[in-house]
Amino acid sequence: MKRIAILIFLVFVSASTYSCAQKMTQKEKFQSTYDTAKRLVLSKDYKFVGEVVYSNKNRETLEPNTNFIDIKQDNATVNLNKLRSKDNHKLKDTITDYKVDLDDEKQTIAISFKINDNEFYIDVKPNGNAFLTLKNGLDYTSQVGKIVKE
Repeated sequence: MKRIAILIFLVFVSASTYSCAQKMTQKEKFQSTYDTAKRLVLSKDYKFVGEVVYSNKNRETLEPNTNFIDIKQDNATVNLNKLRSKDNHKLKDTITDYKVDLDDEKQTIAISFKINDNEFYIDVKPNGNAFLTLKNGLDYTSQVGKIVKE
């Protein structure tokens, strides 16, 4: 009976050690992706490329060449598709209120800015996926994509 208790204890200890090591490895795995996204966002010279537009349960795959936000310092060119609509958001103007919130511990980046009456929010996750929300009055557009170097 004593041997079984020791065996169970050893299995428990090794499982918890493996679990901790795995979490550390995942953070290390995403560090390079996070560092690259962080450099791009702080340089204000990057492109958000949307891959999917969505609303609740509805999703639509997008053409990356025609669905983007191109940021060059204080200027942006925007061509974003709405869900199930031929009507796109098209803008080319000056960016205002550009803010970046970096969380090095969680490896996340929160970006917000405005172009005219449009509010943009981009959340970049550790794996490199970027979640965009565009608010224009009562109209919202949500997309998933990537932050890339132009």
